[in-house]
Order: sequence, then C-alpha cells, then structure tokens
Amino acid sequence: MYRQPYAQNKWKQAQLLRHHPSTARHFPATQIAKGPIILAFLRQYPIVYIKPTSGGQGRNIIRVDRIQGGSFRVRKQGGREVTFPTLSATGQYLQRQIASRGHVIQQGIYSVTRQNLPFDIRVHMQHVLGEWTVGGMVGKVAQANQIVTNRHRGAIPTTMEKLLDHHLGYQSAKKNHVLSILRTVSLRTATLMRKGYPGWHNFGIDFGIDAAGKPWIYEINIYPGVHVFRALPDKRPIRQIMENWRKNRMRKRISNNN
Repeated sequence: MYRQPYAQNKWKQAQLLRHHPSTARHFPATQIAKGPIILAFLRQYPIVYIKPTSGGQGRNIIRVDRIQGGSFRVRKQGGREVTFPTLSATGQYLQRQIASRGHVIQQGIYSVTRQNLPFDIRVHMQHVLGEWTVGGMVGKVAQANQIVTNRHRGAIPTTMEKLLDHHLGYQSAKKNHVLSILRTVSLRTATLMRKGYPGWHNFGIDFGIDAAGKPWIYEINIYPGVHVFRALPDKRPIRQIMENWRKNRMRKRISNNN
C-alpha cells in the first residue's frame, strides 16, 4: 500500500499518477530537477515549470519559456524576469536558484483563454458515504503577466459555465465532453490518492486545458480550501460541498455511538 508521502510530496504524487494507466495520459512529464534533466526538459518542451517538492499557494515557482532565436525567458513568482541567450546559461542559472531544496521540473501546459489569460480548474473531490463524488468545480482566471493561476496570487474565480462558454468559446458538445473527462479523471485520481492517504475524504485537483481541449493534472491539494467556491456568485457548489461534509460528520457520529 502507498504511504502518506505520496500525498504530501509533488514528486511522489507524480510517480503515483504517471505510472498508472488511468491517469498517466493526463499528467505532464515530471522529474526531479537536476542538471541533465533540466537541460533535457528545456530542449524538449517550449514551457517548463520548476516547483518545490513541498509547499503550495504558488510559492517559489519558476517558469521558463523558450523564445524566438533560441533564448530562454525565466520568471519567478513575484520576482523579476531574466532572459538567457543559451541553453547552458539557463541551466546554470536554474541550478543555482534551486540548490538549497528539492524541486521537480514539469512539462508546462499552455492553458489560456481566448483573451490569452492563464487559467486553471479546481475540482473538489469528496468521499461521501463510501463513494467518491465531485463536490464542485470552479475556474480561476489570472492576469496575463502571472505564471500561476492561484487565488492567493490574484486569480479570479469563475463558474465553469462562464469559463467554458465565454472564456474558451466551447460549443455545447465540446463543453460536455471536457466536463465528462474532468469528472472521470478526477474520480480516478482521487481513488489513487486515497491509497496514499487512507481515510482521506477531500482532495482538490487542479487542471489546465490545452488548445486541443485536453485536461492536464497540475497537482493535488490534500487540504483543499473552499474560499474559491464561496467567492462564486453561484452558491450551488459550496452548498453541495458543505452538505457532503455534513453527511460525513453525521455518519461518523452515528458510527461512534454504535
């Protein structure tokens, strides 16, 4: 059985989800960030992210974009932008930036709206009365200059209907197809994650969607907040999440009394 580090550590999460057929095709290429691996990712992918193996809320994340002429633009969340003319210079800089702690490097997903604004989707999964269910889904749209789509970094919560209709311009058939994939992949992901965290009842799964409409898992939050759902004008998702919590508390209370 998988142990708790799978749920707490981005590298362990990646190992779990990348090596299971039901989730592997929706999880970006991810490796421990070190010299040769960093260079290989920079060669292979036009966008890469480097993230601390632990931590959250978009802290200490680095994004690297390959730009015209073979140069590389490096941006740190909340920091300045630096451009390097060569692959080797970029790799050396990145290794210095991450030398003090463990990081993963991940294939970047170009997940942007029609207005070229970065976005992601949070799916709140809940284990209710013995089964996994989608408590709620919410989109988060960031400003154009942001490298993460985290509400703590200024991203604006939006309903899934507005995200898919207005921001992405999806027709009904495509919208339903994407929503179906999100639900299916979220169910599989939560089922796998619970092997690493037995007894856990809530996971927040963050997705991007590429230009072809394919959902990609960014990461899984084992302590998902609900403030992003409270900020929506549509209160149905937060009501459903709270109702699911009440069901679990009531079941636990009944079980303890028996």
